[in-house]
Amino acid sequence: MRVVSLALAFVLIISCPYGTLASESISFPSARLYEKDTDTQGIDGYLFKPEGAGPFPAVVLLHANGGVTKHLTENWSEFLTGLGYAVLVPRSNESRGIERGTRGNLNTRSLNLMKDGYGALDALAERSDINGDAIAVMGFSLGANAINQIMYGWKLRNLSGREFKAAVPLYGRCERMKSGYDPNVNVPILQIIPELDNVASRADQCITLNKLWGMETLILKDTHHAFDNPLVSGRTDGGGHYMEYSDSATVEARAAILDFLVKHLGN
Repeated sequence: MRVVSLALAFVLIISCPYGTLASESISFPSARLYEKDTDTQGIDGYLFKPEGAGPFPAVVLLHANGGVTKHLTENWSEFLTGLGYAVLVPRSNESRGIERGTRGNLNTRSLNLMKDGYGALDALAERSDINGDAIAVMGFSLGANAINQIMYGWKLRNLSGREFKAAVPLYGRCERMKSGYDPNVNVPILQIIPELDNVASRADQCITLNKLWGMETLILKDTHHAFDNPLVSGRTDGGGHYMEYSDSATVEARAAILDFLVKHLGN
């Protein structure tokens, strides 16, 4: 299956406090996804780039409920930059003053994450070192919900007219796609589903819906929520969902993501 001109407020070379990669700290406005939307909150983010001058294909990473951690700025950023992709991690929680562990209105949280993701897309597309026609989005838990709910459930689009070339939700809630997967959205999607995920998403429901709609799907056998994050292994999150790291599942997911990104972004 087939799964506006913006200026950066500042660019400063720094050492990212969450990881070992050198990064640029950038700021950009959150995107508008509907006509009456007046919220263009300023969002800070970390940009990681491979060696060389570019222009690079890029991936925007949408964090889980807990905000930005080494899970994104170190584990995934090192992996993706090593493959030749630039990575932008929006600090959505931090920029919006949301404290770690806050659950709040998850519909609003998902909407804001997707707005920030599209804002990151617009910001990246304005840069000469980024290939603006080859930018994907990946989301984790709440970030995956943002993709499933906003892009596919509510079908809200970026008013700037720019669109991601591919989307990868990892352990998101498939019922957020309640209106059904729409292949006419023209954004290929790879849904990554841990078989034993006990989040309210119900892995069985994800599997059934994904088979029905025919989107690209990776079902990770005997795998739990947050399987790729060793920082939270053996814990439960604020909603009582069990999390367990799996090295083999992470390797399998990364191989599938690499194939998917190469197919849709090149590199």
